[in-house]
Amino acid sequence: MRHINDAIKEAKEYLGIHYFDYLNIQYLKSKKTDELSIDVKDNNVTIIYGELVSLFRALSLIKMNYDKKEYHLSYHKNFIHNGLMHDCSRNGVLSIESAKHLILLSALFGLNRFLLYMEDVYEIEDEPRFGYLRGRYSKQELKEIVDYASSFGVDVVPCIQTLSHLSQVLRWSDYSYIRETNHTLFIGKEETYIFIEKMIKTCREVFKSEYIHIGMDEAIDLGVPRYMYKNEVIDKTKEFLSHLNRVTDICHRYDFKPMMWEDMFFKLDAKSDDWYQNDIRLSDNVKSLIPDIGLVYWDYYHFDEKEYDKKLKATLDTN
Repeated sequence: MRHINDAIKEAKEYLGIHYFDYLNIQYLKSKKTDELSIDVKDNNVTIIYGELVSLFRALSLIKMNYDKKEYHLSYHKNFIHNGLMHDCSRNGVLSIESAKHLILLSALFGLNRFLLYMEDVYEIEDEPRFGYLRGRYSKQELKEIVDYASSFGVDVVPCIQTLSHLSQVLRWSDYSYIRETNHTLFIGKEETYIFIEKMIKTCREVFKSEYIHIGMDEAIDLGVPRYMYKNEVIDKTKEFLSHLNRVTDICHRYDFKPMMWEDMFFKLDAKSDDWYQNDIRLSDNVKSLIPDIGLVYWDYYHFDEKEYDKKLKATLDTN
């Protein structure tokens, strides 16, 4: 386990050790998790921090104000969780050193969460084709990243896929037995949930976070082959919710609080299937079927702040 003193030393070296060499810094832990205050008088500095990551933000602020002899700064957080997600599933997988660098920067900004988006680029025991030739992380490498982040107070959250966006896995014949399309898992089959449990079990073995992001977005091909080839018409909403509940139950068994992208609820709701319509909102019937799960809004396509406000409001209205 990496010690906090090592993290403080590394942060100071990154910022420039000469900004801190002449300072007598006292670190005091507050019972209020959202608190951060800095008192500076001559060469004496008192940092009062609620979350560990706030201590590192304080070091950044001290550097920013290095030319001032006396000052007081006080901050309170507006968000419980704040951070970034890095996509490791397209182009090159983020190297260990690059991940550590981003985590260090996150801490210096006071960001307490770092999500690794990994569709198939993590090792699963007895699944040699999972992440094959994709630069997947070993369990030990992920543990190294998590341990490093913990010393800064940054929570590393696994962000995986448990329905779609699995084309890099499903292209292999080894997984034809759980493949509905080249993109999406065949839901409802027991073998599918055995495989998903392997994913989630692996994440619990590696990650310390109480949270897991299970994806679930853009599964628009759900049930399409069954209609095309077997003329079997399915209730997509019912099937999707049944699958979601199965995956949620697995997460809970491994002491995870699941999160997911929320777009499929809107795409499956007959009253709001166009996710980009202006007055979008879920019907009360669909909202009542959503399990105990955190819904996450994503959007890459708009430039008007008002559009994001509407979508965020619609998402918050479901929680």
